[in-house]
Amino acid sequence: MPYRALSLPFLSPYYVFSIRSKEWALSGSGLIGGIASLQKDRDLTEKHTFKYAEIRPSNSPFTSKFINRLRQSHMVAIGDKIDIDFSLKVVENGEEREVRFGDLLTHPTVVTVYMKNNTSSCDLQNVTLIPVAEELSKKGVRIISMSKDGCKSHINYAAKHGIPFTLASDPDYLFAKATDSMVEKKMYGKVFHAPSRSAYYIDTDGTVLGVIEKVTPASHGEEIVALVS
Repeated sequence: MPYRALSLPFLSPYYVFSIRSKEWALSGSGLIGGIASLQKDRDLTEKHTFKYAEIRPSNSPFTSKFINRLRQSHMVAIGDKIDIDFSLKVVENGEEREVRFGDLLTHPTVVTVYMKNNTSSCDLQNVTLIPVAEELSKKGVRIISMSKDGCKSHINYAAKHGIPFTLASDPDYLFAKATDSMVEKKMYGKVFHAPSRSAYYIDTDGTVLGVIEKVTPASHGEEIVALVS
């Protein structure tokens, strides 16, 4: 994917971005509420699009909320092509198997990402997909619901809720890395990085057809129907 110049509000004069292992500097006058431009080697002569692996502050109060907003604004977009050449384990019809992600894309596919089985919001996110799964299947659209849970947990979870679609186990966050959707989170005072609660409509060759950057669990089924329409 190419790179692009970025303008955004800054909180202090200097930040360092690590983008694809290259150091980029965000600099400005230091005035609160000012606008600074991302520059490479002090001279950026053309506009680009970019994605990055890590962002870190340099002696500044760069809040996690602002970082996450910046990260989410640069997750994959419609027309981007993601990496589909990685393997993960899935549960289908009560059976576990390991498969290349690209081989799951036999049809245009919705991939919805959630955090953990048997938690209230994640349960809503999955259960609201059950009534629309058959409708989407008739349209030739596949559903994959993905979390870091292992396949044993997925088998029990699918049986408990009567989930008819594929559940994928991605403990290494390979899909989130492919879609640039890792964000900073806090729980019980601890800071960690994990996938955003998001959904993607992906064609058979990995081309992104649609994105929901922030899923609404209670109406997720309706969101997905609208996404693929």
